[in-house]
Amino acid sequence: MGTERKRNCLIKFYVTDEEKEFILEKMKAANIDNLSAYLRKVAIDGKIEIHDLSEMKELNYNLRKIGVNINQITKRINETNSVFREDVRDIQNKQEEIWQLQKYIISTIKNNVPKND
Repeated sequence: MGTERKRNCLIKFYVTDEEKEFILEKMKAANIDNLSAYLRKVAIDGKIEIHDLSEMKELNYNLRKIGVNINQITKRINETNSVFREDVRDIQNKQEEIWQLQKYIISTIKNNVPKND
C-alpha cells in the first residue's frame, strides 16, 4: 500500500533566471532550505499591499492649481512691472496652502508606513 500525499495539488509557474535567483536569495535569508516550503509559506502567509493613491492624485492636482495661480500672478507682475499688495498676499496664501498640503502628505505617509515590531 502506498501512502497518500497530504498535499496532492500541484501548482506550477514560470520565472526568469533573475527572478529565480531573487527567490532563492530570499529563501536563504528566511533560513528555509526547501523551495516548496518557502513558496507555500510566502503564498499562504505573504501579504500584498494595495494602496489607494486617489487622494494623492487630488493633492497633486491642487498643488498644480496653486502653481498655475502663482504663475499667473508672476506673469501679471512682469507685464505691469509693478507689485500690488494683493499679489503678495495671494502668493503668501498660496505658499501657506502648499505648506499645509505638504504637512498633510507627510502625516499621511507616516501613518501608513508599517511599524517594525
